Amino acid sequence: MALVGINQDEKAIKVLTKAVKNDPKDERSWLHLALAKRNLEDFEDARKDVAKVLAISPNSEDALMLNADILNKAGHISAALDAGRKALKIVPSNINLLKLTATLSSGQGMIDEALSLRHQAVAVAPQSVGILKALASQLLMSGRQADARSVWLKVLELDPTNFITMEAVSYTHLTLPTKR
Repeated sequence: MALVGINQDEKAIKVLTKAVKNDPKDERSWLHLALAKRNLEDFEDARKDVAKVLAISPNSEDALMLNADILNKAGHISAALDAGRKALKIVPSNINLLKLTATLSSGQGMIDEALSLRHQAVAVAPQSVGILKALASQLLMSGRQADARSVWLKVLELDPTNFITMEAVSYTHLTLPTKR
C-alpha cells in the first residue's frame, strides 16, 4: 500500500482505519495500519493491530515479524527476542525474522544462538552478501577468525569490488596465528 511511508503515516492511518472498519478481517489493512502506527512510535496501538491479524491468521509471517519488530523498537528487547524465537518455530525460513532474532540474541550476549540463527539465514539465502557479512562479523566478534575469513572470502567472491570486505579479509588474515 503506497500510503505508508515518509510523512504519509498519519494519512495512511485515517484511510486504513476506515478500511478495517469496513472489513475487520482485512489482514493487509491491519498490518499496514500497525506499520504506520509503529512508524509514528505508537507501539501499544501497533501491537493491538498486529494482535488482530494474528487472531485472524495465527501463522501470518508478516504479523509475526512485525510483532517482534515493534517490541524491539519499543525497547522491550527480551520480549522481542521471545517473540522472534516463537515466530521462528512457525516460520523458520523467514529471513527478516532470522536476522532480527540473531541481532537480538547477539545483543543479549547469546553468541551461540546468534551464530546458529545466522547460519540458518545463510542456508535460506546463501548468495546474500548482507547475510554473509553478518555471519562473518558475528564469527569475528566471537573470536573465530579462521571461520570469519572463509565467510569473508565467499563475500568477496560475490562482491569483488567491496572495499570493506577487502579490509575484513585482510584483517582476518593478519589476526590469524602464523604457522612456524
